[in-house]
Amino acid sequence: MSPSGATPGILASTDHIKPTITITNPTGGSVAGTITLQANAADNDHVASVQFKIDGNNIGAPVTAAPFQIAYNTGNSVNGAHTFSAVVTDRIGNNATASVGVTVANAPGVNFYSPGNGATVTDTITLTAAITNYGTSVTVQFFIDGNQIGGNQSGGSGTYQANYDTHMTGVGWHTFLCKATDAQGNVSQASNSYYVNNQPPGSGMTVLGDHEYWDDGSASWSNYRHSPPSSDDTVDGNWIWSGTGTKWNPVYLPGNPNPTYYQMRVWLHLDRVEGGSDGNVCYMDLQVGGVTGWTNVWANGPAYTNVGPLWNVGGGNDCYAHWYCSRPDWNTCFCLGIGFYYDFVPKYSS
Repeated sequence: MSPSGATPGILASTDHIKPTITITNPTGGSVAGTITLQANAADNDHVASVQFKIDGNNIGAPVTAAPFQIAYNTGNSVNGAHTFSAVVTDRIGNNATASVGVTVANAPGVNFYSPGNGATVTDTITLTAAITNYGTSVTVQFFIDGNQIGGNQSGGSGTYQANYDTHMTGVGWHTFLCKATDAQGNVSQASNSYYVNNQPPGSGMTVLGDHEYWDDGSASWSNYRHSPPSSDDTVDGNWIWSGTGTKWNPVYLPGNPNPTYYQMRVWLHLDRVEGGSDGNVCYMDLQVGGVTGWTNVWANGPAYTNVGPLWNVGGGNDCYAHWYCSRPDWNTCFCLGIGFYYDFVPKYSS
């Protein structure tokens, strides 16, 4: 036996020296997404393991060999203040701990999935997005072309929806967006483009008819042709399609089949209007019942198009025309294809 009483080959004293550890990443501040937790550990004998923790809870299994590091998805923690720590243990069981405070600041996740990007949409659609909220609460908003649809929606992670009537915008491509803002001010957004393809009611024309007046200037003959046929109005070069019954009756526009979303428009249609020689001028006036009184829209021609002012009408209106010449006693005046053209346009266009 040795003088000290110790048995040869047996360690004479117990290791009381603690290992040392420092956290090298993160060093504080804000963190987001998946990060790498890293630590430097040392011991006078041997480092057995390093256990990483968040708020006192283990992150994975202990790391038993250098480099001492582990990946951590900060999305698993609610946004806000948290503490990362690393506990080093030597093979005797001595341990030491290092800690660092951080702020987790992940933006909410936005999966704007319905309708899918590039879809063609009509009528009322339901916009749907899945929100992954890493904050204590979240505010969700939907937009079209920068204008908000409906109000703010609040809560946490989950599915959020907003209904939108696509009649409220014009036909064509539009950008729809979903935006999520958490209580800590972190923002995420996702957008989809949709082709709005609501088709307005069909256009058409109501026809009054034709009128021709011929006079050779010698009073030896005159010729009138009215279509639809009717009796002579006894006034050379003057013809009225009216609602009085004294001449020819008016025509009526069809009704507006969808007045909530579409405005009906009307204007005068003329296949041809023309006066005679020697300064003779052919005129055409029109009137749309309930909208405008007699309005001159044409003087001489020829005209082969829709002419005159454009009116917004409610549908079902009675329409009149008045044809006359400045020199009905001379040469030729005529108008062909007298009618009222109508179509429908969206009331709303964002």
